[in-house]
Amino acid sequence: MQVILSNGEEILEGIIGGIVLCFIEYILSDGNMSLKRARNIGLAFTGAWICRKFAGHIYTTIMRPRGLVIPTIYV
Repeated sequence: MQVILSNGEEILEGIIGGIVLCFIEYILSDGNMSLKRARNIGLAFTGAWICRKFAGHIYTTIMRPRGLVIPTIYV
């Protein structure tokens, strides 16, 4: 049985999110940002995004079937 953790659309979402985060950081730092810092920011975002997807996968495939459900918060 194959389990898909992320499809192409979601991977592209993570990469574009990292690029946009670098662009926003560049604007907020008044154009004074090094390439190394931009790369680190992009990699940090992509890493956090991957961890988020992995945690969601654990929740839907392991926790929810065993009855460990996080209740929905309504406002």
